[in-house]
Amino acid sequence: MVRVAGKGAPWVALLVVALLMEAVGVNQLLSGGECSSTGYTRFGPAPECPSHTGWYVALVALGLPLAICSGASTRSPIEAWQFFGGLFGAIGLGALTSTAPTAFRLIFGGAFVVLGGLGWLLWKVKRGEDAALASTSST
Repeated sequence: MVRVAGKGAPWVALLVVALLMEAVGVNQLLSGGECSSTGYTRFGPAPECPSHTGWYVALVALGLPLAICSGASTRSPIEAWQFFGGLFGAIGLGALTSTAPTAFRLIFGGAFVVLGGLGWLLWKVKRGEDAALASTSST
């Protein structure tokens, strides 16, 4: 369990902010669809990107390093399963809630949610092993 009180709270807050940045950025980028900043590609005309697309690219580009930094310090209470599960889950939920074509949304978002769920599952398995080890060593 993550203990948020004390000196670990800023690290947990940093992870939460980073995961929100990833989820919102992925959601908005996938909802924007295919576009071009000039309105033209080498294959012909393409819809122009919305004016805010650059901000969403920045959210995705900055969210990952912030998430990594949240667990990089030795003082951070963030464990690998929380980082892995949270990051993949955030990207998956961002994709699933976008307005991208349904097949892509379900395959891409679903795969990331499943990978995020594996992080949580591994934590449960490890937690069970730790509890079993603690009970056998105390007897």
